Amino acid sequence: YQFDRLLFPSTLSVHANSFPPPQLAPMFAHIRQSVGQERGGPGAERIYVTRRGSGAQRQMKNEPELIEALTLRGFTCVAPHELSFTEQVRCFSRAKIVVGQLGAGLTNVSFAPPGCHLLELTTHNYNGNDYWFMSYVLKQRFSRLMFRSETENELTMSDFSFEVPIEATLAAIDLALAQIAAREIAGA
Repeated sequence: YQFDRLLFPSTLSVHANSFPPPQLAPMFAHIRQSVGQERGGPGAERIYVTRRGSGAQRQMKNEPELIEALTLRGFTCVAPHELSFTEQVRCFSRAKIVVGQLGAGLTNVSFAPPGCHLLELTTHNYNGNDYWFMSYVLKQRFSRLMFRSETENELTMSDFSFEVPIEATLAAIDLALAQIAAREIAGA
């Protein structure tokens, strides 16, 4: 890409629970409107972000079962690391809900419109408030489900696997979907 003028905000996160600058909201809205399509475009409204195939650590052992259940609820499974920048923006530009494991792929929720609900899946020994703060600045909704990892060793915080309780996770997702539907009815 070639830019006549490029504004580069301070870092979104340094894993120190930093609060992102408010200038991010109009910047991401501009990108979404310029590259993505907010209405009627190719993006999905319900997105599950997978880390499979990215070489990332912190793998969810029962992710295939979760993906299968989410597919039945109309979710599209997205691997952002396999998409170009333009494809990432377009994919997330119409999202109403994004569900995924804490990791870099969730940064794409930045391209989702205000009101989008981010449901972060993480573990008790690997979490931060980066996406919560980002959601606040972008006028999005945020919730987090925390699970136990297979290790209690704090020295291996970046290298472990875990399982999510499928039924409890789906119950939280169904609640978020019901809240989205209620807001749409109230706004209509």
